[in-house]
Amino acid sequence: MRLVAAGPLAPLAFVSLQALQAIVAPIPGQVLAGVGGYLFGARLGTLYSMLGVVIGSTVVFMTSKRYGRPFVERVLAPETLGRFDGFVAEYGTTGLFIAFLLPTFPDDALCALAGVTELTYRRFIVLLIVGRAPTFFAAALAGTSTANGEFTEAGFVVAGLTAVSVAVYFVRGRLIATLTQRTDDR
Repeated sequence: MRLVAAGPLAPLAFVSLQALQAIVAPIPGQVLAGVGGYLFGARLGTLYSMLGVVIGSTVVFMTSKRYGRPFVERVLAPETLGRFDGFVAEYGTTGLFIAFLLPTFPDDALCALAGVTELTYRRFIVLLIVGRAPTFFAAALAGTSTANGEFTEAGFVVAGLTAVSVAVYFVRGRLIATLTQRTDDR
């Protein structure tokens, strides 16, 4: 069993690493979700990844709520702040859900921006979990398939995730423009 071979503290270490990446953002969470799937299987890998992401994203959201706009302006790159400022405030539930659901959006930055809106913590967590779980499960499934030597299945999952990521990358500007155009028209 992979979990036993990884050691009894492996889940805690993994959840901590996934939480840290949500706070500091050194590597994409989906990459770690793949590692989680490799180490713990698809279900537990997804569970541990989501637990870590919820913890880390909560830290970012609540820190922004506590310290407000000046904190967000210090921690976000000016171009990211300029591009997504007002996005969460205007589109709240819908915009944040789309951003969490589709890869290539700056999830961690959006968590910080969500903290300076009227969005409640409860709604934020629901959007985070429902929006991010499908991609994290797919990444964990790819990791599990790799661990089991099912390289064709892993390849299909990774290819599918890559195709969606590339497609979203190329249309995200139009998607954001469409969503933010409503703001400009008001």
